[in-house]
Amino acid sequence: MASLLASCAGFPAVRGWAAFFSPVNYYNENDPKAAAWLRQLIKRDLIPSGIVDERSIEDIAPAELSNYTQCHFFAGSWDSRPSGATARLRQCNRSSVCASLHRGVPRYSKMKTCTKCKEVKPLSEFWRDRSKKHGLSARCKPCKAQAYNAYRKASGYDAKRYAKNPTGERERHLIRKYGVTLTDYQEMYDSQSGCCAICRKKQERAFDVDHNHTTGEVRGLLCTNCNRMLGHAGDSAVNLRAAADYLDSFPKSRRSSFKHGSKPKESAIKP
Repeated sequence: MASLLASCAGFPAVRGWAAFFSPVNYYNENDPKAAAWLRQLIKRDLIPSGIVDERSIEDIAPAELSNYTQCHFFAGSWDSRPSGATARLRQCNRSSVCASLHRGVPRYSKMKTCTKCKEVKPLSEFWRDRSKKHGLSARCKPCKAQAYNAYRKASGYDAKRYAKNPTGERERHLIRKYGVTLTDYQEMYDSQSGCCAICRKKQERAFDVDHNHTTGEVRGLLCTNCNRMLGHAGDSAVNLRAAADYLDSFPKSRRSSFKHGSKPKESAIKP
C-alpha cells in the first residue's frame, strides 16, 4: 500500500488517503526527475513511505500538512545535490513547517510575507538584514520606507536644514565632535595665519580639526594630507621621526638617481 501511495503523482488526489494511514511522511519536490527518484527510493524501502508532492512550496497551505507526522522539503538543483538518500532530505517536524509558512515563505522559496502589510512578495522587495534568521528584513521596502518617513516627520527631521543654516550646522558639528565653537575655530585659524600647522600650506576647503583620539584634546588645524599623514602614522611621534630619519639617511643625489619613467644612462648601469 505504501508503494501505491508513493506512485501517485498528483498530491491533491491522494491527500485524503493520508488520514487512513499512520504514520505518513510528506515529501515535496517540484523537479519531475527528483520526484521520480524519490518514488523509487520509497518503492525499494530505502526511505520511509509517504506521498511525493510536485507542487511549489508557494502553493501549499499549512492546513494541508496537518495529517502528516513528518514533512521533508528539498533545496537546490538536481545536479548540485550531495550523494546519499539521507543527505538529500531537508527534514522538519509538522509544527515547525506550519509555523514557517505562517511567518513567511521559508528560505528555500523565492517569496516572503511582509509582517506589516501581510503581502507575499519576491525576496528582492526586502532589504538585507544579517540579524535576521533568513538574512532579510521582516518588513518589505515600501513598509520600511513608510515607517522611516513617519519617524522623520514625528521627530522633526529636516533633510535641508544644512542648506537653510550652513553656519549653524557647521558650529553644531564642531561642538558635537570636537567641543569647539566657530569662534574657537577662527582663533586657531588666525593664529596659524590661515595655513596648515605642519606644512604651512593653504587650501580652499575648511581645515581639519586635529585632536588627540585618546583624550579628545584639540591640537590645531591641519590640511587634509597632513591630517591623514598623522592618522596613518598612528599619531606616533616615534614613527614620524623614524620616517624623517629614513629620508635624511639618503643623500639628495641618491634620492632621485633616475627620473620616474626615464631609462638610466648606460654609464650608470654596472656590467
